[in-house]
Order: sequence, then C-alpha cells, then structure tokens
Amino acid sequence: MIHSKKLRQGLAALLFIAMLVPTPVWPMSVGEEVEIGRELAQKFIVTLPMVEDPEINRYVRRIGLHVVDSNQPQLFQYHFYVVRNNSINAFALPGGFIFVNTGLIMVCDSEAELAGVLSHEIGHVTNRHISRRIEKMSKMNLLALAALIAGAFLAKDAETFAAVASAGLAVSSTASLAYSRTDEEEADRTAVRYMRAAGYRPDAMYTFMQKLLGDSPDPTLYPPYMSTHPFPTQRVGYLAGLSDPLGMDVGRLERTPGRFRKIQIMLIAQEKDLEDAINTFRDMQFADPDDPDALYGMALAYARQRRDEQALQYFSQAISLRPQDSVYRRDLGIFELKRGRVEPALASLEQSYQLNSDDLTTLMYLGLAFQEDERFEQAAVYFERGMNLDDEELNFVYHLGRSRGAAGDVCAGHYYLALYYERLGNKRLAEQNFKRAQEECSESPQFLKLVQDHLETANRP
Repeated sequence: MIHSKKLRQGLAALLFIAMLVPTPVWPMSVGEEVEIGRELAQKFIVTLPMVEDPEINRYVRRIGLHVVDSNQPQLFQYHFYVVRNNSINAFALPGGFIFVNTGLIMVCDSEAELAGVLSHEIGHVTNRHISRRIEKMSKMNLLALAALIAGAFLAKDAETFAAVASAGLAVSSTASLAYSRTDEEEADRTAVRYMRAAGYRPDAMYTFMQKLLGDSPDPTLYPPYMSTHPFPTQRVGYLAGLSDPLGMDVGRLERTPGRFRKIQIMLIAQEKDLEDAINTFRDMQFADPDDPDALYGMALAYARQRRDEQALQYFSQAISLRPQDSVYRRDLGIFELKRGRVEPALASLEQSYQLNSDDLTTLMYLGLAFQEDERFEQAAVYFERGMNLDDEELNFVYHLGRSRGAAGDVCAGHYYLALYYERLGNKRLAEQNFKRAQEECSESPQFLKLVQDHLETANRP
C-alpha cells in the first residue's frame, strides 16, 4: 500500500514528466504516440510499486504477447507491467504500454479472463482511442491526465478514485481519461476477435464484467476499472448478445493447465500478510483436503516468513501428492538455495529441469546454484539456454557473462557483459566491455567479428 507522502511525490513526478510532453496540435503520429507512452511508462515504473517477481511478470507478458502475436500486423510493440496494488484495475498508455494491478489478477477466475482484460486494453491501443483523446487535450488537461491515471491505479474503489481525481488539478479531465461508449464497444469487439485468434474463449470477457458488476446497483461501489472503463451494464448486455452468433464459448480457458492458479497462489503468498495467506490456503484445504496447491501455497507463505521447518514440511507434502509437478520441485530448490543449502537446492532444481527443461526460472536458479558452488562452466550452460529461449530476459545475459569470465573465458565474459549493458542502455559500460572483449578475443574469430560489428555500429554518427 502506498503512503500519502509517496503518493504526493509520485503524482508530482508524473506531472513533471507530462510537462515535458508536447501538446499535439495536429493528428498524432505513431512515433509521437510511442514517445508519450514511453515517457509516462518510465515514470510510472519508478513511481508505482511494481511486482518484482520475474515469474509473475513473465506470465502476464506472455499472455499479452500471445494475443498480440496471434493478431498481426500491429502498429505498436507492446509492453506489459504488473503493479502491486489490490485495487481492481488495468490501463493502457499511448503506444502499447499496458499496466495491470495484482488486485485484478486475483479476482479473475481463469487465464482467459485475464487475457480478455489485456485484449480489451490492446484494443484501445490498436484503435488509437488514447491518442485521439490526448489530441483534444489542452496542456493543463494533459498534466492532469498523468495524475488521474496514477490515481486510478492507487485507488481501491470508485469513490477513492474520485477523491484522487479531485485533488489531481483538473476534475474536468476525468472525462478525458474515461473512454466513450463507442470506444468501449470498439475495444470489446476488437478483443473478442483477438481472443478467438489467440485460442481463448471470448465469453471470459462477459463472465469477468458480470462479476465486477455483481449485484450492486450503486456505481460508487464499483471497482476503479469502471471509472476509466464506463458503461459496464451496456457492455455486459452486448457481450452477452455476441455469445451465440460468434461462438464465444469456443476455445481454451488456459493455455497451460494449472498455471494460472499457481500464479494466483504466488500472489497470495507474496502480497497478503501471513495470517490472511494461511487462512486462504486453509480454506482451499477444507474445500479439497487432497489439494496439493493449497499445501504449496502454505510452503510459500512460511518460506516468505523464514519459518523454514514449516515451509519444508509443506513442500514435502505437496510433492508427495503430485511428484511430477516441476514447479513444486523448482520452488523447493529455490527455497533451499536461499537458505544456503546448495546441494539439496541442486538436487531439487535438477529434478525440476528433468520434468520441464524450458522453465526459465528453473534455468536461472540452476545457473545461480552452480555459480554458488563455483562450477561456472555448468552454470553457463543453463544461463545460455535461458538466454536462447527468451532474449528479453537480460539477467541471463548478465550471468552468462559473469560465469563465462569466471570459468576463464574472458573474451566471451566481456562480450556478454557488453551485450547486457548495451541492451540496458548503459553506453559507457557497454563500450568498456566491448573494448576489453576486442583485446581478449584475438584467438576467437567468431567473437572478435561480433565485437567489431558492435563497435562500428556504436561509432557511426
């Protein structure tokens, strides 16, 4: 939960960045839209409490990118972020920067419902609803937009959002932030098409909206999502009307069975206090005494509190009920590594790897465990596999450089560290490592050519 001081600081920072954004006086180009979105997104990332768990971030990113990749061509490259906030909300910035709160993920009943929310936000970006609204804003309204978006994320309900908006310099721009009825219907229709192409059941959008509406006729009790995405009753109505003619019940609720539930369990264990988390998992056990996911959740919650004996007990019970679950064994290995027990950690992580050799978290911690054991060549094998599976995961590049260097391959070590800093945007450290690699790679023609190509590109005017 963000304290009021941090909220004020965050809003001030967002207002400052908005002042740097030019007020459009002509139709906005794609490049301008991306630049505005990137500026705001970068400030949001350092202002809002972001989820740091790579497993959760990767899961949400993969859902979003699966939807995007299934619906090419697209004008924008998309980026997905998870905010540590219990309010039920999601929002798209100009140019394809999409944020979703942990509170929204927690109320979804399936991966398809989360995919529906992301598809809807992608629909707003695809149809350029946000840029059209920004084009109509004055400078003051654009300043207030940044504050209002932040307020929408930080508020727990519609009433709190209204209070934040009132304090956000320009209540009048709430109308600019909220989408029109036409925008909402167009985004929903786009999302239905995108969901189907991605293989998800589009009727998950209907079930999600119906759940948010609940039985309350009082709009002030609706979650903040309804403040920025208005006309919920109408949306439920026409989504229901689309069901039969468009085959809304055809498709999957989840791409990998059981994965969505594990992500929710991770969030419960990480975000709730220990007593609430334990009570939630006990309720799951009461509903199904043989539910290994409930035991897994208990293990994560106790591990977070460093109550090692209880955590180990629940990990063991979960694995005994579902011995082929790679995630249980992986997270037991991570637990053992964090408490300094390298050999048991390696044993569990290698068992997890045998069950699922493409799990990036397993690959990362296997590499880290071998590094800890000073077996750097073995570590490099897993870091390189992770890097090849997902080149967005920069930590694999960094640790590959460190492990290759520690194993005595100084040429490759500096090359991969240079790649890491280059992609991180640190030109000084990238150039330093490329030059060191150039000195060390005289006997490695393949690496030397790659290094020279990078240096030539960097030195071009």
